[in-house]
Amino acid sequence: MLKVRRFVLGIDEADWIKVRNAVYCVRLDVAPISVEEMRAYEKSPDFDSEGRFIAELDDQPVGIFHAYIDKLREEKKGFVRIFGVVPEFRGQGIEEKLAETALEELKNRGMKVAQVSADSDQEDIIRLWERLGLKLVRMSSLMTRDLVGLQSDIGENREVVLKPLRRDADEDLGMLNRLNNECFKEHFNWRPNPLERTVYFVRQDPHFKIQEWFFAILNGEHVGYIGIGIDESYNAEKKR
Repeated sequence: MLKVRRFVLGIDEADWIKVRNAVYCVRLDVAPISVEEMRAYEKSPDFDSEGRFIAELDDQPVGIFHAYIDKLREEKKGFVRIFGVVPEFRGQGIEEKLAETALEELKNRGMKVAQVSADSDQEDIIRLWERLGLKLVRMSSLMTRDLVGLQSDIGENREVVLKPLRRDADEDLGMLNRLNNECFKEHFNWRPNPLERTVYFVRQDPHFKIQEWFFAILNGEHVGYIGIGIDESYNAEKKR
């Protein structure tokens, strides 16, 4: 018997992680996470347990989704941010049940539009969302390269000075937050990023413990930034 129920904070983390890791294990850009890492993430300013559901087949967790509502967004757009079924249980109608429940959850919480995402090779998931009336509006790319033989003289502005961000300086984190909001205000799905989210990501994110940030300074003015990070658990899992 299939049952789709709400996630219970403080109780269901192990089941959620078990399914999440099984669903996303084939993704190049996603590594498994632990229950401890999820509990650390639960302390972040934008964590939301509401809208999370677990599908159980004969009391065994086999699928999950998160019907997410961004409380800082003015438009009535909801998101299905996490969605999937454990590989050995796919193709049994569980995905359909999860998708319908996710859309109904967003509707019941006052959303007018739903946005979902899928990898281009997830043809069955794409067709499922299309059957439910969703249409493609945007595509993005994951890009990689070997770091041997890095190029220079590709058109860089030689008057720009790079200044390291001081992670313990509140004024630097404030500048990073301001630049982030200014640089991405024309980006798809943008809405202002609160300062506490930037502070959490730089100082406490459990995945990118090794990270560096640099400001681009031109004529004494902060005009851009770049952040680089190494996820050690990802590298260990993916042997990269």
